[in-house]
Amino acid sequence: MSPTTRQRLLTWVGYPLFATASFLVSVYLTFPYDHLRDYLVQEVEHPRGPGGERGDSGIRLEIADLSPSFVTGVDLEGVRITRRAAASAAVPVPTNGTAQPEADAKPMVLEIDALTARISLLSLLAKTVAVSFDAELAGGEIEGEVAVSEDETQVELALETIDLRRLGAPSAALGLPITGKVGGTVDLTVGKESSATKGSVDLTIDGVVVGDGRAKLKLEGMGAEGLTVGRIEIGKIVVRAGVENGVARFTQLGTEGGRDVTVTGSGQLRLVHPIRGSRLELLVGVKFADAFKNRDARTRGLFAMLDVVPRLRAARTPDGALQWQIAGPLTGPFRPTPAGAARPAGAARPAR
Repeated sequence: MSPTTRQRLLTWVGYPLFATASFLVSVYLTFPYDHLRDYLVQEVEHPRGPGGERGDSGIRLEIADLSPSFVTGVDLEGVRITRRAAASAAVPVPTNGTAQPEADAKPMVLEIDALTARISLLSLLAKTVAVSFDAELAGGEIEGEVAVSEDETQVELALETIDLRRLGAPSAALGLPITGKVGGTVDLTVGKESSATKGSVDLTIDGVVVGDGRAKLKLEGMGAEGLTVGRIEIGKIVVRAGVENGVARFTQLGTEGGRDVTVTGSGQLRLVHPIRGSRLELLVGVKFADAFKNRDARTRGLFAMLDVVPRLRAARTPDGALQWQIAGPLTGPFRPTPAGAARPAGAARPAR
Protein backbone atom coordinates (compact mmCIF):
# COMPACT_ATOMS: atom_id res chain seq x y z
CA MET A 1 0.00 0.00 0.00
CA SER A 2 1.43 3.32 -1.04
CA PRO A 3 1.92 6.17 1.45
CA THR A 4 -0.71 8.19 -0.41
CA THR A 5 -3.29 5.42 -0.03
CA ARG A 6 -2.50 5.02 3.66
CA GLN A 7 -2.90 8.74 4.16
CA ARG A 8 -6.29 8.70 2.44
CA LEU A 9 -7.49 5.74 4.55
CA LEU A 10 -6.35 7.50 7.69
CA THR A 11 -8.14 10.67 6.64
CA TRP A 12 -11.42 9.16 5.47
CA VAL A 13 -11.69 6.10 7.80
CA GLY A 14 -9.31 6.39 10.74
CA TYR A 15 -10.15 9.90 11.87
CA PRO A 16 -13.95 9.40 11.76
CA LEU A 17 -13.62 6.14 13.69
CA PHE A 18 -11.40 7.79 16.26
CA ALA A 19 -13.80 10.71 16.62
CA THR A 20 -16.78 8.37 17.02
CA ALA A 21 -14.97 6.25 19.60
CA SER A 22 -13.89 9.33 21.52
CA PHE A 23 -17.45 10.65 21.53
CA LEU A 24 -18.86 7.34 22.84
CA VAL A 25 -16.21 7.09 25.56
CA SER A 26 -16.90 10.68 26.59
CA VAL A 27 -20.64 10.05 26.78
CA TYR A 28 -20.03 6.86 28.75
CA LEU A 29 -17.78 8.57 31.28
CA THR A 30 -19.76 11.81 31.66
CA PHE A 31 -23.32 10.45 31.43
CA PRO A 32 -25.49 11.99 34.20
CA TYR A 33 -26.25 8.78 36.10
CA ASP A 34 -27.55 10.74 39.08
CA HIS A 35 -30.24 12.21 36.83
CA LEU A 36 -31.03 8.72 35.52
CA ARG A 37 -31.50 7.54 39.09
CA ASP A 38 -33.87 10.44 39.80
CA TYR A 39 -35.79 9.67 36.59
CA LEU A 40 -36.25 6.02 37.59
CA VAL A 41 -37.51 7.05 41.02
CA GLN A 42 -39.98 9.50 39.47
CA GLU A 43 -41.34 6.95 36.98
CA VAL A 44 -41.88 4.35 39.71
CA GLU A 45 -43.32 6.65 42.38
CA HIS A 46 -45.39 8.94 40.13
CA PRO A 47 -46.05 7.25 36.76
CA ARG A 48 -48.10 8.89 34.04
CA GLY A 49 -51.69 7.79 33.74
CA PRO A 50 -53.79 7.37 30.56
CA GLY A 51 -54.42 11.11 30.47
CA GLY A 52 -50.75 11.96 30.78
CA GLU A 53 -51.06 13.23 34.34
CA ARG A 54 -48.80 11.81 37.02
CA GLY A 55 -50.24 10.10 40.08
CA ASP A 56 -48.94 8.51 43.27
CA SER A 57 -48.34 4.77 42.73
CA GLY A 58 -48.12 3.99 46.43
CA ILE A 59 -44.60 2.68 45.88
CA ARG A 60 -41.39 4.25 47.13
CA LEU A 61 -38.06 3.52 45.44
CA GLU A 62 -34.62 4.14 46.93
CA ILE A 63 -31.33 3.55 45.04
CA ALA A 64 -28.13 4.00 47.03
CA ASP A 65 -25.84 3.93 43.99
CA LEU A 66 -26.21 3.75 40.20
CA SER A 67 -23.15 3.38 37.99
CA PRO A 68 -22.34 2.27 34.42
CA SER A 69 -21.80 -1.38 33.50
CA PHE A 70 -19.86 -1.95 30.26
CA VAL A 71 -21.60 0.06 27.50
CA THR A 72 -25.33 -0.61 27.56
CA GLY A 73 -25.85 -1.53 31.20
CA VAL A 74 -26.06 -0.12 34.70
CA ASP A 75 -25.16 -1.45 38.14
CA LEU A 76 -27.47 -0.60 41.02
CA GLU A 77 -26.75 -1.16 44.69
CA GLY A 78 -28.85 -0.72 47.79
CA VAL A 79 -32.22 -0.81 46.04
CA ARG A 80 -35.20 -0.63 48.38
CA ILE A 81 -38.81 -0.82 47.13
CA THR A 82 -41.55 -0.05 49.65
CA ARG A 83 -45.24 -0.50 49.00
CA ARG A 84 -47.81 0.99 51.34
CA ALA A 85 -49.70 -1.50 53.46
CA ALA A 86 -53.07 -2.44 52.00
CA ALA A 87 -56.23 -2.29 54.02
CA SER A 88 -56.90 -5.50 55.92
CA ALA A 89 -60.17 -7.40 56.06
CA ALA A 90 -60.82 -5.90 59.49
CA VAL A 91 -60.82 -2.33 58.24
CA PRO A 92 -64.01 -0.95 56.70
CA VAL A 93 -63.84 0.84 53.40
CA PRO A 94 -65.02 4.48 53.55
CA THR A 95 -67.81 5.72 51.35
CA ASN A 96 -65.30 7.35 49.02
CA GLY A 97 -64.07 3.87 48.06
CA THR A 98 -60.49 4.41 49.28
CA ALA A 99 -59.28 1.60 51.51
CA GLN A 100 -57.44 2.80 54.60
CA PRO A 101 -54.73 0.59 56.12
CA GLU A 102 -54.57 -0.12 59.84
CA ALA A 103 -52.41 2.25 61.81
CA ASP A 104 -50.00 -0.56 62.70
CA ALA A 105 -50.11 -2.35 59.34
CA LYS A 106 -46.64 -2.97 57.98
CA PRO A 107 -45.69 -1.91 54.45
CA MET A 108 -44.24 -4.47 52.04
CA VAL A 109 -40.53 -3.96 51.55
CA LEU A 110 -38.25 -5.50 48.92
CA GLU A 111 -34.51 -4.98 49.28
CA ILE A 112 -32.12 -5.80 46.43
CA ASP A 113 -28.46 -5.95 47.36
CA ALA A 114 -27.14 -5.63 43.80
CA LEU A 115 -28.71 -5.43 40.35
CA THR A 116 -27.14 -5.37 36.91
CA ALA A 117 -29.43 -4.48 34.01
CA ARG A 118 -28.49 -4.25 30.34
CA ILE A 119 -30.58 -3.08 27.40
CA SER A 120 -30.35 -4.63 23.93
CA LEU A 121 -29.62 -1.97 21.32
CA LEU A 122 -30.61 -4.27 18.46
CA SER A 123 -34.06 -4.76 19.95
CA LEU A 124 -34.67 -1.02 19.81
CA LEU A 125 -34.47 -1.17 16.01
CA ALA A 126 -37.53 -3.44 16.11
CA LYS A 127 -39.34 -1.04 18.46
CA THR A 128 -38.89 -3.45 21.36
CA VAL A 129 -37.37 -2.70 24.75
CA ALA A 130 -35.45 -5.80 25.86
CA VAL A 131 -33.65 -5.73 29.21
CA SER A 132 -31.61 -8.57 30.68
CA PHE A 133 -30.81 -8.49 34.39
CA ASP A 134 -29.15 -10.30 37.25
CA ALA A 135 -30.21 -9.47 40.81
CA GLU A 136 -28.90 -10.57 44.19
CA LEU A 137 -31.54 -10.44 46.90
CA ALA A 138 -32.77 -12.29 49.96
CA GLY A 139 -29.75 -14.57 49.99
CA GLY A 140 -30.42 -15.81 46.45
CA GLU A 141 -30.41 -14.73 42.84
CA ILE A 142 -32.85 -13.92 40.05
CA GLU A 143 -31.71 -13.62 36.46
CA GLY A 144 -33.71 -13.22 33.31
CA GLU A 145 -34.92 -11.01 30.50
CA VAL A 146 -37.99 -8.88 29.89
CA ALA A 147 -38.90 -7.69 26.39
CA VAL A 148 -41.81 -5.32 25.81
CA SER A 149 -43.18 -4.26 22.45
CA GLU A 150 -46.46 -2.84 21.23
CA ASP A 151 -47.80 -6.33 20.50
CA GLU A 152 -46.40 -8.55 23.26
CA THR A 153 -44.45 -8.95 26.47
CA GLN A 154 -41.90 -11.71 27.01
CA VAL A 155 -40.70 -12.68 30.47
CA GLU A 156 -38.00 -15.24 31.25
CA LEU A 157 -36.96 -15.71 34.89
CA ALA A 158 -34.75 -18.16 36.77
CA LEU A 159 -34.90 -18.03 40.58
CA GLU A 160 -32.42 -19.68 42.93
CA THR A 161 -32.59 -20.03 46.75
CA ILE A 162 -34.61 -16.88 47.45
CA ASP A 163 -35.20 -16.73 51.22
CA LEU A 164 -38.85 -15.90 51.92
CA ARG A 165 -38.12 -14.51 55.36
CA ARG A 166 -35.50 -12.10 54.03
CA LEU A 167 -37.76 -11.23 51.10
CA GLY A 168 -40.20 -9.69 53.55
CA ALA A 169 -43.29 -9.20 51.36
CA PRO A 170 -44.91 -12.64 51.99
CA SER A 171 -44.53 -12.24 55.76
CA ALA A 172 -46.00 -8.73 55.60
CA ALA A 173 -48.96 -9.97 53.53
CA LEU A 174 -49.80 -12.81 55.93
CA GLY A 175 -48.90 -11.01 59.13
CA LEU A 176 -46.70 -13.89 60.32
CA PRO A 177 -43.04 -14.75 59.68
CA ILE A 178 -42.54 -17.20 56.80
CA THR A 179 -39.38 -19.12 56.00
CA GLY A 180 -38.56 -21.17 52.90
CA LYS A 181 -36.35 -21.19 49.80
CA VAL A 182 -37.84 -20.33 46.40
CA GLY A 183 -36.48 -21.68 43.13
CA GLY A 184 -37.69 -22.42 39.62
CA THR A 185 -38.44 -20.83 36.27
CA VAL A 186 -41.03 -18.62 34.59
CA ASP A 187 -41.30 -18.46 30.79
CA LEU A 188 -44.17 -16.35 29.44
CA THR A 189 -45.09 -14.70 26.17
CA VAL A 190 -48.16 -12.50 26.54
CA GLY A 191 -49.61 -11.07 23.34
CA LYS A 192 -52.46 -8.77 22.43
CA GLU A 193 -54.22 -11.77 20.96
CA SER A 194 -54.91 -14.63 23.38
CA SER A 195 -53.72 -17.17 20.78
CA ALA A 196 -50.23 -15.61 20.97
CA THR A 197 -50.01 -16.07 24.74
CA LYS A 198 -48.07 -19.16 25.83
CA GLY A 199 -45.49 -20.39 28.30
CA SER A 200 -45.07 -22.18 31.61
CA VAL A 201 -44.50 -21.64 35.33
CA ASP A 202 -42.53 -24.10 37.48
CA LEU A 203 -41.74 -22.92 41.01
CA THR A 204 -41.02 -24.71 44.28
CA ILE A 205 -40.64 -23.41 47.83
CA ASP A 206 -38.72 -25.83 50.04
CA GLY A 207 -38.85 -26.04 53.82
CA VAL A 208 -41.79 -23.70 54.35
CA VAL A 209 -42.51 -22.82 57.99
CA VAL A 210 -45.11 -20.26 59.17
CA GLY A 211 -45.08 -18.67 62.62
CA ASP A 212 -42.49 -18.73 65.36
CA GLY A 213 -44.48 -18.98 68.59
CA ARG A 214 -44.12 -15.24 69.26
CA ALA A 215 -45.75 -13.37 66.35
CA LYS A 216 -49.48 -12.76 66.58
CA LEU A 217 -52.06 -13.14 63.83
CA LYS A 218 -54.76 -10.48 63.86
CA LEU A 219 -58.17 -11.66 62.76
CA GLU A 220 -61.42 -9.78 62.45
CA GLY A 221 -63.64 -10.40 65.45
CA MET A 222 -60.87 -11.63 67.77
CA GLY A 223 -59.71 -8.37 69.28
CA ALA A 224 -56.82 -6.05 68.57
CA GLU A 225 -54.19 -8.14 70.33
CA GLY A 226 -54.39 -11.08 67.93
CA LEU A 227 -53.51 -14.73 68.47
CA THR A 228 -50.06 -16.12 69.01
CA VAL A 229 -49.35 -18.75 66.34
CA GLY A 230 -46.85 -21.52 66.97
CA ARG A 231 -44.46 -22.99 64.44
CA ILE A 232 -46.38 -24.61 61.55
CA GLU A 233 -44.34 -26.93 59.32
CA ILE A 234 -45.82 -26.83 55.83
CA GLY A 235 -43.08 -28.63 53.87
CA LYS A 236 -42.71 -28.00 50.15
CA ILE A 237 -45.05 -25.83 48.08
CA VAL A 238 -45.23 -26.58 44.36
CA VAL A 239 -46.64 -24.16 41.77
CA ARG A 240 -46.88 -25.38 38.19
CA ALA A 241 -48.97 -23.94 35.39
CA GLY A 242 -49.28 -24.30 31.65
CA VAL A 243 -50.27 -21.34 29.50
CA GLU A 244 -52.52 -21.59 26.48
CA ASN A 245 -54.86 -19.15 24.72
CA GLY A 246 -54.30 -16.37 27.21
CA VAL A 247 -54.89 -18.43 30.36
CA ALA A 248 -52.34 -19.92 32.76
CA ARG A 249 -54.08 -22.90 34.39
CA PHE A 250 -52.48 -24.31 37.50
CA THR A 251 -51.78 -28.00 36.99
CA GLN A 252 -50.27 -28.30 40.49
CA LEU A 253 -50.75 -25.90 43.36
CA GLY A 254 -50.24 -27.13 46.89
CA THR A 255 -47.97 -28.74 49.44
CA GLU A 256 -45.90 -31.92 49.53
CA GLY A 257 -44.65 -33.61 52.69
CA GLY A 258 -46.13 -31.14 55.16
CA ARG A 259 -46.30 -32.42 58.75
CA ASP A 260 -48.75 -29.95 60.24
CA VAL A 261 -50.91 -28.77 57.37
CA THR A 262 -51.95 -29.64 53.82
CA VAL A 263 -52.58 -26.86 51.31
CA THR A 264 -54.42 -27.50 48.05
CA GLY A 265 -55.31 -25.07 45.32
CA SER A 266 -56.81 -24.68 41.89
CA GLY A 267 -57.48 -21.81 39.55
CA GLN A 268 -56.03 -19.75 36.77
CA LEU A 269 -54.32 -16.53 35.80
CA ARG A 270 -55.93 -14.63 32.93
CA LEU A 271 -53.06 -12.99 31.07
CA VAL A 272 -53.44 -9.81 29.02
CA HIS A 273 -51.04 -7.35 27.43
CA PRO A 274 -49.80 -5.30 29.23
CA ILE A 275 -49.27 -7.83 32.02
CA ARG A 276 -50.29 -5.47 34.84
CA GLY A 277 -53.89 -5.92 33.68
CA SER A 278 -53.81 -9.69 34.21
CA ARG A 279 -56.20 -11.20 36.76
CA LEU A 280 -55.68 -14.00 39.28
CA GLU A 281 -58.50 -16.40 40.23
CA LEU A 282 -57.70 -19.02 42.88
CA LEU A 283 -59.45 -21.35 45.29
CA VAL A 284 -57.14 -22.32 48.17
CA GLY A 285 -57.84 -24.84 50.93
CA VAL A 286 -55.93 -25.36 54.18
CA LYS A 287 -56.39 -28.46 56.34
CA PHE A 288 -54.56 -28.90 59.63
CA ALA A 289 -53.45 -32.31 60.87
CA ASP A 290 -55.20 -33.65 63.99
CA ALA A 291 -51.82 -34.02 65.69
CA PHE A 292 -51.18 -30.31 65.21
CA LYS A 293 -54.63 -29.32 66.47
CA ASN A 294 -53.95 -31.21 69.71
CA ARG A 295 -50.27 -30.30 70.07
CA ASP A 296 -50.76 -28.41 73.33
CA ALA A 297 -53.36 -26.49 75.33
CA ARG A 298 -52.73 -23.24 73.46
CA THR A 299 -53.23 -24.89 70.06
CA ARG A 300 -56.40 -26.63 71.23
CA GLY A 301 -57.70 -23.32 72.52
CA LEU A 302 -56.82 -21.62 69.23
CA PHE A 303 -58.90 -24.03 67.13
CA ALA A 304 -61.75 -23.89 69.64
CA MET A 305 -61.88 -20.12 69.18
CA LEU A 306 -62.00 -20.29 65.38
CA ASP A 307 -65.71 -21.03 65.42
CA VAL A 308 -66.45 -17.64 66.97
CA VAL A 309 -64.83 -15.76 64.07
CA PRO A 310 -67.51 -15.21 61.37
CA ARG A 311 -65.08 -15.10 58.44
CA LEU A 312 -63.34 -18.30 59.52
CA ARG A 313 -66.63 -20.04 60.20
CA ALA A 314 -67.73 -19.14 56.67
CA ALA A 315 -64.49 -20.60 55.32
CA ARG A 316 -64.93 -24.00 56.99
CA THR A 317 -65.65 -26.91 54.64
CA PRO A 318 -67.60 -30.09 55.58
CA ASP A 319 -64.34 -32.02 56.12
CA GLY A 320 -62.99 -29.42 58.58
CA ALA A 321 -60.64 -27.57 56.24
CA LEU A 322 -60.61 -23.82 55.67
CA GLN A 323 -61.07 -22.50 52.16
CA TRP A 324 -60.86 -19.10 50.50
CA GLN A 325 -61.32 -17.59 47.07
CA ILE A 326 -58.56 -15.20 46.03
CA ALA A 327 -59.24 -12.96 43.06
CA GLY A 328 -58.03 -9.65 41.76
CA PRO A 329 -55.49 -7.92 39.52
CA LEU A 330 -52.05 -9.51 39.41
CA THR A 331 -50.51 -6.40 40.96
CA GLY A 332 -52.73 -6.90 44.06
CA PRO A 333 -53.57 -6.31 46.78
CA PHE A 334 -55.71 -9.43 47.31
CA ARG A 335 -58.50 -9.84 49.81
CA PRO A 336 -59.38 -13.52 50.43
CA THR A 337 -63.09 -14.33 50.55
CA PRO A 338 -64.36 -17.25 52.69
CA ALA A 339 -65.53 -20.06 50.41
CA GLY A 340 -66.40 -23.02 52.62
CA ALA A 341 -69.34 -24.00 50.43
CA ALA A 342 -67.35 -24.02 47.16
CA ARG A 343 -66.03 -27.17 45.49
CA PRO A 344 -62.87 -28.19 47.41
CA ALA A 345 -59.66 -26.65 46.06
CA GLY A 346 -57.77 -29.08 43.87
CA ALA A 347 -60.81 -31.26 43.26
CA ALA A 348 -61.45 -32.45 39.74
CA ARG A 349 -64.14 -30.60 37.82
CA PRO A 350 -67.21 -32.65 36.96
CA ALA A 351 -67.32 -34.07 33.45
CA ARG A 352 -69.47 -32.21 30.99
